[in-house]
Amino acid sequence: MSKITDFLDKISDAAPTPIGFGATRGEKHPGLGLVVSLAKPNQDQIKKMSTVCDGFIFKAPPSKSVSDKLTNPWILDGAIPTENLKTLLEIGCDSICCDLTSSATTIAEDNLGVFLKLNINIDWQQLTIINTLPVDGYIIEFNDISNQINLDQLSKIGLITHGTDKYCLLTVSSAPAAKELEALRKIGVIGIIMNGDNSDFSDVKQLKDELLAMPSPNHKKKDNPHLKSSGSVFELEG
Repeated sequence: MSKITDFLDKISDAAPTPIGFGATRGEKHPGLGLVVSLAKPNQDQIKKMSTVCDGFIFKAPPSKSVSDKLTNPWILDGAIPTENLKTLLEIGCDSICCDLTSSATTIAEDNLGVFLKLNINIDWQQLTIINTLPVDGYIIEFNDISNQINLDQLSKIGLITHGTDKYCLLTVSSAPAAKELEALRKIGVIGIIMNGDNSDFSDVKQLKDELLAMPSPNHKKKDNPHLKSSGSVFELEG
């Protein structure tokens, strides 16, 4: 298992913080994972962003001098020849990211995680077929967030997340608001991918702070004493 999927597992399995005397408080996990994408990673960018993100996506492999100092797991985005997979492992690559035009040999290396890029407008039938591929997760490409996410966009994201048991990460061009993050988590998004080349460090840090501040998802639904269920129909009590 890759380090990134291992981290996403911890978010998915996150339990409420124990309370009471003698309770053991475990490590605080964010409500969603945060991955920063960088086109041409350099040491200064990585050093700063690594303090607030859980992983990176690089468009090109980092140099050996840069990769040796990386402490965050990283994903390489793009078509990768089979003969280069071993080299990627040697310089610390955790996972690869590809689309449906990539060679079938992309999934040949068991020691590398694989994330498949999907367009937000994919239809249900195609998703059902794609689900047969042995990949670790999907990266939903959604870069047209302007002001706020509407229900139409949310439903398209939900069609993918509810149609699979794989990890689903969402690419965004700007940081979603706190309530939008909660809505995305409720429909099954496990992580956010933010463009580090077009974002200020302060914006990425603020997003990380909001993810850490998200309440536990394991809360009980409050009962409404004024409603009672009758089969599949809810009726008001008199």
